[in-house]
Amino acid sequence: MNNVATSTGMASVNGAEIYYELRGEGPPVLCISGGFGDGGAWETVATMLADSHTVISYDRRGHSRSPRPEGWTTTSMDEQAADAAGLIESLGLGPVVVYANSLGGAIGLTLVLRRPELVRLAILHEPFLASLLPDPTQANAPLREAAGPYVADGDLRGAAHAVLRLLNGEEGYSKLSDAQVERMLGNAETLLGIDLRGLATLNVDIVEPTVPLTIAHGTESSEFLVVGARRLAEVLEKDLVTLPGAHVPQVTHPLAVAEIIRQVVGATK
Repeated sequence: MNNVATSTGMASVNGAEIYYELRGEGPPVLCISGGFGDGGAWETVATMLADSHTVISYDRRGHSRSPRPEGWTTTSMDEQAADAAGLIESLGLGPVVVYANSLGGAIGLTLVLRRPELVRLAILHEPFLASLLPDPTQANAPLREAAGPYVADGDLRGAAHAVLRLLNGEEGYSKLSDAQVERMLGNAETLLGIDLRGLATLNVDIVEPTVPLTIAHGTESSEFLVVGARRLAEVLEKDLVTLPGAHVPQVTHPLAVAEIIRQVVGATK
């Protein structure tokens, strides 16, 4: 399984340079990362699916191996979804199956709503959807609390480290490679200055999607990370699917992620 060939490249899309990786052959699956925006978390899932799918993972704009565009100081769900759409189109691989996690889940939902012709079906794991909550400004309060003391001391790397451990949990954090951790800590300025600063205002206008949508959550996730999935399921009147582990099953339980993708794809054939 570890011998699966990986091709890498840079795509010029939507005013940004996006680093991506391709593994396997067959119907395409696009994996969208959340906080820290690093595509490396999908390596094991992609390897597991490579016998039947072409798996696309990428670093979101301004994260890791995707350089920060000059003058880029804020973002929106439409911009992030347009990046994903541009990557799909540049690779000529649509329509894709989308599996998206956390803030990536909100991006994936926006992609489904804005560009449904590019998406075959979508699985959203614990999408971060502050705009659906009674008080959007409090949606990322635990993240601000974790990062706050470090930010007050001017230690953005320390703040990013605290958020990384909170989002991944100790199990997930322990499974990240040193290279992944170093890349993600290098994203501190983008994480804290753009992504987390704007979470409460990154709105998604929810309408009934025209492509099949599955909403999932973890059995061990913190309440503030699950509430977006729960609210979206309520709004769209869908059942929640449960996956083992907490907020980053692609790291802690990659087999379960690969299996739900196969299951959902099989059910829609």
